[in-house]
Amino acid sequence: AASGSAMGSVAIQRLSSATFQPGLLVTKIGNSLGGSLGLGDAVFPSLLANFAKRFDESKTAQDDRLSLFTVSMIGYLLGCVACEFAPLISTSGLPALVFIVPFMLGAVVLASAIS
Repeated sequence: AASGSAMGSVAIQRLSSATFQPGLLVTKIGNSLGGSLGLGDAVFPSLLANFAKRFDESKTAQDDRLSLFTVSMIGYLLGCVACEFAPLISTSGLPALVFIVPFMLGAVVLASAIS
């Protein structure tokens, strides 16, 4: 379980705290905890998406290639969907970045290789 490790027990303590936790986005439905995203789960993917958007804007002359920003957002969506299925393959908590960033990077690298 997530509380078996030191990192897991800290995460459970932070999630169950009633006080405001900076850098932690938590969804609560009634009294039960939903998903949570840390600051890194938003910052690192947004940096990658920003780099892809800036690259797209610098290559405006080529209209026939895929938008890397759009592809990175599709990768983010697929990474978030993979996070929803993570409890089915592992009983311990897994960080969202384990899924989100590889899906985004994989999508951008694949789209770059295609175009």
